[in-house]
Amino acid sequence: MSNEQLRLFINDYVKRWSIDLENERKYEKHKISMAFSDISIFGELLCSLITGMYGNGGSGSGHDLSNGIYASEVKTVCWAQPWKCENCEKRSPHTSKLCIHCKSNKLINPKDSRAGISASAHLKYINVLKSYYIVLIDHVKDDNYSIHVWVINSSNKYFDTYIRKQAEQKSKTCNLIPRSFDFHMSGPMLILKITMNLNSEFTFHIEEYNIIENIPKKLLNKEEKDKFPEFEIDIPYNIGLERLCIRDKSYGKERGETTRCLTISHNI
Repeated sequence: MSNEQLRLFINDYVKRWSIDLENERKYEKHKISMAFSDISIFGELLCSLITGMYGNGGSGSGHDLSNGIYASEVKTVCWAQPWKCENCEKRSPHTSKLCIHCKSNKLINPKDSRAGISASAHLKYINVLKSYYIVLIDHVKDDNYSIHVWVINSSNKYFDTYIRKQAEQKSKTCNLIPRSFDFHMSGPMLILKITMNLNSEFTFHIEEYNIIENIPKKLLNKEEKDKFPEFEIDIPYNIGLERLCIRDKSYGKERGETTRCLTISHNI
C-alpha cells in the first residue's frame, strides 16, 4: 500500500463527503438524504489499496476482491445515518438539528446498519474466500467522523461456526453488527483507523494497526461477566475465547438469548 496513494484517495472522498453534507443542509426542506453516498464502492476501493487485491470488473457478481488465487469480501457499514425521531418515529436527514416532520429535538442515531454475509457463499467458497473486510463509517460528534477497517479470517473457528449455524436457518444471511458480541468473538483485526472533520475546512488523520481487538466486557451478560473477575473493561481475545460459549439464538426473531457451549478450536 502506498501511503501517498491512500492519502490522496481519502482526501478525494473526505472532500466529496464534506460537499455532500453541505448540500444536504442547503436542501434540507426537500427531506432527501444526501450524505455518504456510494459507501460500498468506497469500501472496496479502500480495501483494494490496503491489500493490493483488485475487483472483478463488474457489479453484483463474483468476489469483491481477489489476487487471482484467493478472494476477500468487503462489507461497508455506515452509522452516519438519517436520524430517527423518538417522538414521531420518522426519519430526518443526517444534518438535521430538529425532526423535519414534528420539529422535535429528540433525534437518535439507531446505529443498526450491519454487514450482510452470505452463509451459502461462505460455505461454497470456503477454500477460496479467505477473509472479510469490515469497513465502518461512524459519526463521532458534530462534524467529526471516523472510519475503522477490520479483517476477519474465514478460518476463525468462532466465525465459521457462527456462519454455519446461520446456514441451518431459513434465512441464509448473517447480519453481523460491528462492535457486537459475535463481531468481537470472530477475532476482528483492526488494520486502519481514519479520523476526519467534515466541515468547510475538512481534515483527516490516518493510523495503521495490526491488532486483534479485545472483547469489551460490557457486551457480556451477567453470567458471562462472572467468568472474568480479573478484568474490568476489556478481555484479551484468546482468554475470552477460552471461557465464552457461542450464543444460541433465534435467528431473525426478537426473542431472548441463551448460551450453549460448542466444541470450538481456539485457532485465530
